[in-house]
Parts: sequence; structure tokens; C-alpha cells
Amino acid sequence: MSIKQYAYNLSGIGTIKIISPTIKDTVSPTGVHVKNIIDEIKLNGNDYTWALHADYVTWKVIKVNSFGIDGVADTQVGYKYDNQKLRTDVGTNFSPDIMGFASNILYISVADADTGWVDSWVAGTSFTNMAWGGLSKAYMNHWKLTTADTNVANCIWTGITSGVTKSGASGYTYVTTTIDTTTRYYKMIYQLTVPITTQLYIASKLSKSLKYVSIPYDNLFI
Repeated sequence: MSIKQYAYNLSGIGTIKIISPTIKDTVSPTGVHVKNIIDEIKLNGNDYTWALHADYVTWKVIKVNSFGIDGVADTQVGYKYDNQKLRTDVGTNFSPDIMGFASNILYISVADADTGWVDSWVAGTSFTNMAWGGLSKAYMNHWKLTTADTNVANCIWTGITSGVTKSGASGYTYVTTTIDTTTRYYKMIYQLTVPITTQLYIASKLSKSLKYVSIPYDNLFI
């Protein structure tokens, strides 16, 4: 008795991803694709409502509420815009460049040296015509505050990639709504609470003997 071999069309399933040996997308020999990991998310200031969560000496934590409602907490893997892998071991070992994901809230710790924010600025700091939400959006849109003041009229932002400057109230409006010219973002993936299962279509018949199709994995997030 011979068994025919089939090749399955993978064009519609995107990249096969892996977070760990036990958390990964799979394709079975029978063509069942199980998507356990969300597609890469490019984080920016426009698509999410950012807010200040906490302030520390030389760094702060920003957050997005109601984030990743389809995700499993503490399975996140993230990278900074410079491709530095973000730590996830929050615990009591706080520092900049950590990403947390719990109770459908995304947390990212950011250094004042990266954002341009003043170390003495805290949650209760009184700003004129700007707010923490806007300052956070500007940074996630890839703008650094290079001349800092509590009055927006005296502030200047510089594109982290482009080097273009925007100033004052009009500049604040611009940087809180416009991503700097860049292909570099904070990015992340996480495990889906409910996997998505798809039966792949047969692309072609290859032979009469059984042979499993080898599927390459995207190891970017390991």
C-alpha cells in the first residue's frame, strides 16, 4: 500500500513563529496549521492610548490599558526600536528597557536619556498645554524631547531617525500624531489565549511515499 505525499500551501498563514520550545506555531503532516502566537505588533503612539504608570530616578514606566485582550500574560517577547531585546523579568529588579504584560496592560520602562524627559518630572508635574499621555505618544512615535520645559511653548522635539525638529504647541500636535520617518519600532509578540486553527490546502502531489514537509521557523523572538 502506497501513501501519497502532499505539499501544503503556506502562503496564507504568514510567518511561523516560536517563543519557546513549548510556545510556537505548528504545521502538522496533515496540513493543520495551529497559530499560537500573534503576528508581530509594531508599537507606536498613534494606535494606542499611552499613559505614565510610574516614575523612578532617571527613568519612567509608560503603559497601555486594555491591551492584548487575546493574549496570555507574561508570554511577551519585545524589542526596542534599536533591536535591543527588552527584559521581561520585572519582579523587583526594576530598570529601563523592560516590557511587562499582565492583566491586559502593557508596560514599558524607558530611560530619561532616551525620551528626553526631565528626571524630576513626576506623575503630578504641572504642564502647560501638554500632558503625560502626549509626551508618551511622542516618544512612541519616535520623537525625543531635546529641549525640555513644562511649558509646551518652550519645547523642541527631534526625530530619533530623521533628526527633524518640531517645536512649540504646533510641534507637540505634530509629534503626538505623526510617526518620525523610520522603519524602526518597538515591537512584540505574545501567545494567543485561543489558538487559531486552519486546514491548509494542498498545493501539489509530490510522490507516493510518506514524507513530512519541513517548515522553517522565525527565530527573531527567541
